[in-house]
Amino acid sequence: MRGALHFKSLCNKADVNELIDLHVSAIRENIIKQQKLIEQLSDLRGTCDGLCTIDQCGVLKNLA
Repeated sequence: MRGALHFKSLCNKADVNELIDLHVSAIRENIIKQQKLIEQLSDLRGTCDGLCTIDQCGVLKNLA
């Protein structure tokens, strides 16, 4: 944890718990973003069957 050294300057358990809660919240937000990205990439992948020319590629059309 990047803020581990900060623990030494904290004065009570509530402060430590608040810091941990902030980290947990940030991680949860990142997980949600990653799940959305997985869904978007899966949808994008489904736009191309691999049997077309570059000009017909659904992936490239959606990225443009």
